[in-house]
Amino acid sequence: MTIKDKLEHILGFSLESTENTDFGDYSSNVALLDRSPHERAEKIVEKLKADKELSKIVDKIEIAGPGFINFWLKEDVLIDNLIQIGHHKEKYGASDVGKGKTVIIDYSSPNIAKPFGIGHLRSTIIGAALYNLYTSLGYTVVGDNHLGDWGTQFGVLLAQISKIPNYKLQMPNWTVEDLEKMYVGFHKEAAENPKLEGEAREWFKKLEEGNSEAKSIWQKCVDVSMQEFDKIYGLLGIKIDFAFG
Repeated sequence: MTIKDKLEHILGFSLESTENTDFGDYSSNVALLDRSPHERAEKIVEKLKADKELSKIVDKIEIAGPGFINFWLKEDVLIDNLIQIGHHKEKYGASDVGKGKTVIIDYSSPNIAKPFGIGHLRSTIIGAALYNLYTSLGYTVVGDNHLGDWGTQFGVLLAQISKIPNYKLQMPNWTVEDLEKMYVGFHKEAAENPKLEGEAREWFKKLEEGNSEAKSIWQKCVDVSMQEFDKIYGLLGIKIDFAFG
């Protein structure tokens, strides 16, 4: 348990770290919820100064502005906390409050056959942060990368790929960029030949019905994309438990 956790447990309300240490180590705006915040803050501080358990941790409590309550920690408490951080290292602050509970994190979710975008990067990092936080609190955490690997766009890709002479020989060398070019190329052609849209729908119908050729091309698109995504996850140091489409 961190110092902040201990303080919040004693106080019964949450604290924020101050941006400027001139205003203490921690601060609370709990009194601002009252119609007379400064008066409310004075009553809270008076009660807190009489708390013997709190006095072991806090050196000074002051009211600032309209009713902010600022807390200064005792020097020996800060030194002891540094020792604890040095001892526990990355495990500092971990607990078992989530023991016996499961959390599922659905994050990243890139689209197959398309480049990994900035939006996917954002959700990947936020998802991984949540994953790590819940893990450190003792929860059983399951990470799911929900892939965009189905839909009419695959009819487009299948239709375009099937026209490439000896496409099966070329498939091992494809990249996500190649797949995206094929997708864009189809729509340029379809703008002049609307009948191609019907071909795309037919190919997606084949895929839904389990046609072996359609599934083979689709699987290659998935494999190529996952190789690219895994390369990015590797650079970020992120491992996702499952990748479901």
